[in-house]
This record gives sequence, structure tokens and C-alpha cells, in this order.
Amino acid sequence: MRYDKSHLSIDDQVARLTSRGMEGDPLVIAERLSVANYHRLTAYWHPFRLSDHSFVPGTDFETVWRRYVFDRQLRLLVLDAIERFEVALRTQFSFHHSKLFGPFGYYDSPASLPKLVGLKHAELKAEIDHVVQRNAEELYVRHFLQKYGDSHPVPPIWATVELIDFGKLMQMYQNAPKAIKKPLAEKFGVPDKVLGSWILGLVSVRNICAHHGRLWNRTLGVKLMELPADRFPDWHSPHKVDMGSAYGVIRACHYLIRKIAPQSGWTDRVNELLKQHPDIPRSEMGFPDDENCISQD
Repeated sequence: MRYDKSHLSIDDQVARLTSRGMEGDPLVIAERLSVANYHRLTAYWHPFRLSDHSFVPGTDFETVWRRYVFDRQLRLLVLDAIERFEVALRTQFSFHHSKLFGPFGYYDSPASLPKLVGLKHAELKAEIDHVVQRNAEELYVRHFLQKYGDSHPVPPIWATVELIDFGKLMQMYQNAPKAIKKPLAEKFGVPDKVLGSWILGLVSVRNICAHHGRLWNRTLGVKLMELPADRFPDWHSPHKVDMGSAYGVIRACHYLIRKIAPQSGWTDRVNELLKQHPDIPRSEMGFPDDENCISQD
């Protein structure tokens, strides 16, 4: 089937929305559509659409816009939490890896990442070579290569982890030995399998947030693992947490922030955002029916 939809001017977009029953000031709608395109906002007015593409009577554009604004502010808060976690993970991974395998073991010794055997470790080295060369003018990289480049083509692990992206850090963690994973997980207060799952899930969430995707009522394709009930009964009481929801992500971030930066006030800021937007349906975020905020426990 050929795609036959054509370009619409902003005025035409407004006319289409209003003809389908969207209420609101046409000038304000036009202004909003000029900075957040029609396709992006589709996800926010979709819950108000009927099967014939018209809108539920009474649907107001400002309601849609408030959901969009809330989602943007939520993403910024989640990105802040993930950044703190990511920086701490880089720090802890490089510390424990270098303690066991030395500054360059990650590059020189396949045994330091035992699940990356043969060609896979060679591919990792090639990717690290590329990222180091791409950052060759970075002050500390340039200094290292000038002083030590005749013996070491790449910086020590504690410098390299600051160059690689979160996805590559995740790969190194996943392929590290238990002797590294266990103390890392203890630092964050979770079992190592849960930490691995949360890293994978938060890499996906970070990508959603960094690309300005919808988060607040999304069902995640990569679901975070629950904390085991026998060791973390409070996690499961009084409600089971849907770890594929925004609520599950927020709960995981809350848990990690308490371990990393309890003084940050991150959860207070999340709760203040929720307080400012009482009209946002909590159930669509995965909140239990009787909860409107994140408990500080």
C-alpha cells in the first residue's frame, strides 16, 4: 500500500484537530504545534480518540498539552537519576576491575571479561580503539597518549569508562566475572542479577528520555527485574510493583538514589511534580490505586 498522506500547514493541522472535536484556542494550538509537531503529540491525545478518529466530547488541547509537559519534566528527573547511577556504576566498575586485573586488563586480558571470548573481545578492543581516537583531543586522553602511547594504545580503565557510552559499559558489566559483579551489586544494595537487569532496563529508559520519547504511560519493552520477595519483602508489600511501567522505573531510581545520593532530594522533586499535576492518571503510570506519590521508605 502506498502512503498517500501529504504535508499539512500548521493551520491545516489545527483545522483537522478541531474538525475532529478537539477544543481549545486555535491560536494557542497553532503555537504549540509549531514547537512540538503533530506526530509527537499524537501519543498524548491518543487516549482521547474514538474509533472514527474523532475525540471524546470535551477533550481540550490544554489537557493534552499538560500531559506532554508533565512527561517532559518527568523525563528530566529520570535522566538525572540515571546519570547519577551511571556515573557511580562507571566508578565502581573501574575500581573493582582494576583491583583484580590491573589498569589495562580490560584491554589486554580476555580473561578479565570471560564471557567475551575470541572475536568478541577483539571487537570490544576495536570499539575502544575507535572511541579513544575519536576523543584523542580530549585533554587527558591527549596527555596520556603523548606520555604513554608508545607502550599503551588506550588509557587505563578508570579513564576509558569515562569515554564509552552507557550501552558499552553495560556490555562490559554483563561479561565481567562474578568476582566483580558481586561487590558492585552489594554497593547498590541489590542482587547481581537484579543489578544486571536494572542496568539493561535503565539503558533503554535513558535512550527513551534522551530522544524525548514518551515515558509517563509507556509499557517498557525491556522490563526491570523485581527485587526478590524473600530478601526484600517491603518491595512487594502492600502492592506488587509493575517493573515495566513508569512507576517501576521511578521506584528503581528511588531505590538507587537512596544508595548513591540520599541527600539529593530526588524523590521529593518527583513527588512535587506529581503534586503539581493531579490530573495525570496515576494508574496509567503503573501506580497502585491508593498511591499518588513515591514513599520515602
